Amino acid sequence: MDQPALIETLERLRALPREAATVEFKGNTQEPSEIGRYLSALANSAALEGHDRGWMVWGVEDGTHAVKGTTFDPFSTKGEGNQALIMWLQQKTSPRA
Repeated sequence: MDQPALIETLERLRALPREAATVEFKGNTQEPSEIGRYLSALANSAALEGHDRGWMVWGVEDGTHAVKGTTFDPFSTKGEGNQALIMWLQQKTSPRA
């Protein structure tokens, strides 16, 4: 997805009246197992509702949907066992995250 499409998607998600079963806003959540649980729940909800994906968005305030920014970096964050988070999530999910 290119940057204009990402921005359009972010604005569409922020325009929702509240989080949904397939949309979760996070500030700086970095706990690997918590991220894994959320991703699994979002994927399951998306499948049940007939969507091809769910959205976990960092840097957006939960109640107001205001953009607050985040220090979370999925590429430098470590999963369990000091493994790269992305690789850890891919090994723990099926189909691959």
